[in-house]
Amino acid sequence: MFELSQTISRNARLQKDKSTLSKSYINRIRGHLKIVLDRAEKEGLIDKNPVNEVAYLPIENQKVDFWEIREFKKVMQYFDRNSIQSKHRKLVYELLFYTGLRIGELSALAWKNVNLEKHQITVERTLVYSTKNEWYFSTPKTNNAYRTIGIGQQLSKKLNDWKQLQKLLGNFEYVIQLDGTFTPPYSFASWLKEAAIEVDIKPIKLHSLRHSHVAFLIEKNVQPLAIQERMGHSNIQITLGTYGHLYAKADERVIAALDSSQSEDVILEVNNELVLV
Repeated sequence: MFELSQTISRNARLQKDKSTLSKSYINRIRGHLKIVLDRAEKEGLIDKNPVNEVAYLPIENQKVDFWEIREFKKVMQYFDRNSIQSKHRKLVYELLFYTGLRIGELSALAWKNVNLEKHQITVERTLVYSTKNEWYFSTPKTNNAYRTIGIGQQLSKKLNDWKQLQKLLGNFEYVIQLDGTFTPPYSFASWLKEAAIEVDIKPIKLHSLRHSHVAFLIEKNVQPLAIQERMGHSNIQITLGTYGHLYAKADERVIAALDSSQSEDVILEVNNELVLV
């Protein structure tokens, strides 16, 4: 477990970052290994499952970076250009921000999984990208990650406009393909950072657009269970553990509403007399 905690993640290597594997990811590896070795012990292939002697790593809730909607829109203005590359990048970022999809899920999103009439998209797999010639499709992280979510009329229109534009370039199976290949996630991350710096907004990681989506939903008073389902989290504890601190702002609005309602005196007229309630 210690060796895994010192391992730099694949995406970090591609982006020349030094971020190591997260504790939750390492715990998932431990869980999968335990299942395999439990079966080996049951079949008599080993005397004892050594994983049982290895404790889960403690998870520390950390605050996540995100953009508020005004910050996101300001960054998107940077991509308001006529080039197809700018239109492509802006669409990708808007899809990530307004759906909460992971970049791998979005990259693997096929047009057959987009219902523009019902304004829905269905997540069935994720793209694991190493290089232009080294990539593969994988199943989503959890069973809950298989999901169908609403995208609304505005995003459906943008997707339809992009679909017509994409047809001019070729017949592509996947939504965000520009030339028949898959764009590296670290390229999208780099372009996003460049745009943020240009418009004087603090840069965030590409994955933080997913966090920004949750922050946006919380701001709109969407309930945690609905957010859990939309994000594909395996349980509500993950949702609250990751984003619980964002509810503090929502609670401030509740308190303000309570104070406002109690500070307003209600005056009723009873038998031609004014009564203060």
